[in-house]
Amino acid sequence: METARTVLRLLFYFMGAVATIFYAALAILLLADVLGREFFNQGIFGAQRVAVYCTIVAGNFGLALAAAAGAHIRPRVADNWVPAAWSAPLDRIADLITGTVFIVVSFFATKLVQESFDFETVSPVIDWKIWPVQAMIPLGYVMAALHYFVFAAYPALRPRQEQVGE
Repeated sequence: METARTVLRLLFYFMGAVATIFYAALAILLLADVLGREFFNQGIFGAQRVAVYCTIVAGNFGLALAAAAGAHIRPRVADNWVPAAWSAPLDRIADLITGTVFIVVSFFATKLVQESFDFETVSPVIDWKIWPVQAMIPLGYVMAALHYFVFAAYPALRPRQEQVGE
């Protein structure tokens, strides 16, 4: 369990660093583009397209960060439908189902990336291949699934609901 805890902690720091870097790049790009338009009547060529790519990367790493922190939005309407004694086993089942759903979504996202790679799809305006950016989509889902599978295997590593902000 300590190995799993260490891996999850390192993954959390890595995902946080990547998301932070790409959100910062997004903010800097858009700010520079707006300032260029306002003061020089000329924006930065392709800045908005690159900003969208930064959002894709940061957002998918943010998905995995939310999984790691147990911070996904979830309905609480059914929380008291079953006895409290069932909570722990149901949490494990929910983690397994959620991890499985994320793996399935990752599979289809990987097919999207493969098709973009096979067709050599490029981005309009900046003429970049788009598959490297799209590859962050299944990666984010796989990392989120990994967290849920670890939480199912080691319930003590699952963030407690009191730890999660409302």
